[in-house]
Amino acid sequence: AFDIFVKKGKNLSELPITPLVIREPIAVDPEDHVAKATTVLLEKRIHLLPVVKDGKLVGTVSRADVCGAVVGTI
Repeated sequence: AFDIFVKKGKNLSELPITPLVIREPIAVDPEDHVAKATTVLLEKRIHLLPVVKDGKLVGTVSRADVCGAVVGTI
């Protein structure tokens, strides 16, 4: 799976994660409605959204979670 990186001269075991970290991620509050999370996921073209309460991560919501809620599997 990592062959493409090796071919490009990238050794993933030596690359730091720091440059990839998003310092101020977009997040929703646990009290927000599914509609808000859906809007953020679609407008920002992201697949996973942090759920934050009082500055602390309490979970995540994904596009799959939203789909499950809509069709009643969650």
